[in-house]
Amino acid sequence: MHQRLDPASPQARLILVMGVAGSGKTTIGKRLAARLAYTFIDADDFHSSDAVARMRSGVPLSDGMRDEWIERVAAALAEHYRQRTNCVLAFSGLRARHRRRLMQLGFHTSAFLLSGERRLLAQRIARRHDHFMPATQLPRQLATMEPVEAHEGIASVDIDAEPDAIVDALAAQLTS
Repeated sequence: MHQRLDPASPQARLILVMGVAGSGKTTIGKRLAARLAYTFIDADDFHSSDAVARMRSGVPLSDGMRDEWIERVAAALAEHYRQRTNCVLAFSGLRARHRRRLMQLGFHTSAFLLSGERRLLAQRIARRHDHFMPATQLPRQLATMEPVEAHEGIASVDIDAEPDAIVDALAAQLTS
């Protein structure tokens, strides 16, 4: 679902930067948003305190908790859409129905799935100390991630590069 960036478009743009824990979605999303002068939104900020506590303690979220979370994210995005604010959203995108929900909000949407080897993801998670998701949850996240189907229009991006190189590649795809 890549659509060329059109600065003259009256419709707001949404760029989804998705991936499991450790894929770099927040880092890449923030840098891409800065590059494009878009608003950056981290879907993690919309988790309830109960959900964060569960994840921090290694307990996976229930589907109901995930659905409530996605609805909070969708409500925030809907407000940005009404204001015609261009956004980059860092979002796990583990469930296909959640990806669909956010891609159907009316924005011109482009979506990228950051993916890499389990070893690299685990190394990245182990290095961070300011996030609620423990490294022990990576196998569960990988198992929960529903495969991206071709009809979803989501481009896969290898994370085995420096963040600025990944942002350069995403920006190039968006403008080509």
